[in-house]
Amino acid sequence: MKNNSAPSENRSDLSLNNTIIPPAFSFALLCLFIVASISFYFSYTSQRNAVADFYIEWKGTQVALEGGNPYSNETTRLIQLGSKGRLVEPGEDQLAFVYPYWRIFFNAPIAFLSYDWASAAWLGFLLTLYCGALYLLQRGLNWKSKSPIKNAFYYLAFIFSFPAFSSLMLGQSALLVTAFIGGVYYFLKKGATGTAGVLLALATVKPQLTLALIPLLLIRALWRREWRFIIAFFVTMGLLAAISFILFPAWLSEFIAVATRYPSYKPSLTGTAFAFVWLDGAVGTILGWFCWLLLACAGVWLWWRFTLIESGKIKAGLAYDLSFSIALILTLLLPPQTNISNPVLLFVPIALLMSRASERGFWSLALGIIVISWLIYFLFYSVAYGAVIIIPPILIAIFLFFNFRKVLSELNTNAN
Repeated sequence: MKNNSAPSENRSDLSLNNTIIPPAFSFALLCLFIVASISFYFSYTSQRNAVADFYIEWKGTQVALEGGNPYSNETTRLIQLGSKGRLVEPGEDQLAFVYPYWRIFFNAPIAFLSYDWASAAWLGFLLTLYCGALYLLQRGLNWKSKSPIKNAFYYLAFIFSFPAFSSLMLGQSALLVTAFIGGVYYFLKKGATGTAGVLLALATVKPQLTLALIPLLLIRALWRREWRFIIAFFVTMGLLAAISFILFPAWLSEFIAVATRYPSYKPSLTGTAFAFVWLDGAVGTILGWFCWLLLACAGVWLWWRFTLIESGKIKAGLAYDLSFSIALILTLLLPPQTNISNPVLLFVPIALLMSRASERGFWSLALGIIVISWLIYFLFYSVAYGAVIIIPPILIAIFLFFNFRKVLSELNTNAN
């Protein structure tokens, strides 16, 4: 198919005329951050052993700001003692700081607060960014109900679904990455490609959640000649890496060392590997890789198909929504995954389904993402950990297919 679209470079200098965020919205986010942080402190973080996962990042940041090595065995022991009150056994989660060095940049302003106040501020920050991303998502989909109750439940449904709620209560970076990716989705759709490139680079704070998304979006940008997106991404990545090397020259080798040890104490498998983990030996491995290859080929082909359609004039907005949704599903199924909160990334395809659903369909989806996500957790967490990670993207892929099968057929027919 011939690329008939004009270079999108011309759309990148819009001064955000089509993407401007109302000042009232920014003020509302500030108020939400203050109220949420104070509320989290008095209702949750002032209690003992609250926000367990964030302790790793908070203590690692403290050590780094004091000139130490956040990846060292000594730092890991400090985290274990501070979080668990004891040194953990070899087979347990070692609670090591396994993040790119620029992870400390996000925690530096609160690193020397007491942990109860630091974690309260962090949770308030996560909730604020996530709600902001949900707002941008609605704007990107050109969808907002006239019913205040329906709009309120839109936010409540996404916040209280298991992946989002667990990520929030544990202080997981998955929610931070999700907020950045929501911004990438919105600003790319509106033509503010430079802003989208910066946000995509910031999302690498948890690399496994961007391993598939980054190359797909860069290929899309090359095809559409969105040079500002590519330049902004690589310049931001270069700055993050350069500042990290200046502050701690050995960070990359130290990060790789702790990352390679991570699978020895934490399940780190691809979606297809999790599906066949019950088969011992070579059979399970071969089946896992075979299905992975099929999934990768089919998923990337379908993603590329909609990227081509998006480059034309036929329902380009919907094609973009579907291609972005496919990219997020592949992000959860192709690279190794370790955390049951990661399916929070599915908020883009779920919102897409909501935006095109009937009144009854909206309420079914809104209630369903809460009930079904928690049901999956309670049914499978103890007996099949990987199922909690792979079932959500598979279910959403099925819902997308059945809800958009006529649209898919129409788009593909018109594209030909």
